[in-house]
Amino acid sequence: MLRLTKKTDYGVIALVYLCTHRDRIVSAREVAERFGIPLPILSNILKALSRNGLVRSVRGTNGGYQLVQAPERIRLTQVIEALEGPFRLADCICREAPADSCGCQILLSCPISRPLVQVHKKVEDLLNGVTIASLAAAVPAVTE
Repeated sequence: MLRLTKKTDYGVIALVYLCTHRDRIVSAREVAERFGIPLPILSNILKALSRNGLVRSVRGTNGGYQLVQAPERIRLTQVIEALEGPFRLADCICREAPADSCGCQILLSCPISRPLVQVHKKVEDLLNGVTIASLAAAVPAVTE
C-alpha cells in the first residue's frame, strides 16, 4: 500500500500553514499547538525541510520558519524526498544506479518490473503536479 508517513503528513501541514502565513515568521511551537503535532517531531521535520531548501530558519526570540520558494514551486515530490528520501514504488525503480543494482533479487525474471516503472512514472507525475499552493487553496480552514 502506498502511504505517506506521519513525517510527510506533518511536513505538508507545516508547509501549507507557512504558505497561508507568508507575511510573517511562524514558530514551530505555533504550528505544533495549532495542529496537535508533537513539537520535537515537528522541529526535526522543519530542520530537514530547511536543509533541503524548502524553508528558512530564523533564529532569535521571534524566530521561526518561512517558505524559501513561492508555494506554487514547491512540489509534493520535493517534500516527500526531503523527508523520506528518494521516491520509489518498488525496489526495481531507482534513478541513481543501474536497474540491476537497485536491490531487487528477482529483477531479471520479474514479469512486472516494466509495468511497475510505468506506474511509478504516472504516480510521480501526479505528485509533481501537486504543489503546496494547490493544497493550501484546497484547505481554506487551515488559516483559522
